[in-house]
Amino acid sequence: MLQRLTKTQTWLLLAAFALACLWSASLSAPVVEPSAEAGKYSDIRLYHDIAAGVADGRPYYQTATALQRQHSFPTTPFLTVRPPTLAYMAANVRWQTLHMLLFMLLIGAAFQWAKQSENATTSPERGAMALLIVFGGAMVSQFDLIAQHELWAGV
Repeated sequence: MLQRLTKTQTWLLLAAFALACLWSASLSAPVVEPSAEAGKYSDIRLYHDIAAGVADGRPYYQTATALQRQHSFPTTPFLTVRPPTLAYMAANVRWQTLHMLLFMLLIGAAFQWAKQSENATTSPERGAMALLIVFGGAMVSQFDLIAQHELWAGV
């Protein structure tokens, strides 16, 4: 039979899970940049190159639109040029740091959902829901995908 965890046990479990996430992120394989072969220039490569341009001190929108035009990505309507937030974050901290932040955001989202549903569901249901949110967000483990704005928005 399942029993309710105390606050101390819950925090210890959260801390252990966060440490496991950080540990697993540190063991990941070296980052292999996507190929820029003709016809193989991906949107992930584009976002990495935009962030590199911003890190070099170039203005975001000039860098983004120039790279999008250079590699035959659309620039209209205006929504096709992404907001600069992720590029500025990547330019100021490493992509690996952003990867760890995304893991922590996912864990925080799962715990917040469980906390918000405290009065509406039973403890096992809340735990299952938190696990399903974490499993549903498993794509955050794919390093290259952190350059995708949709992944951040989804989490």
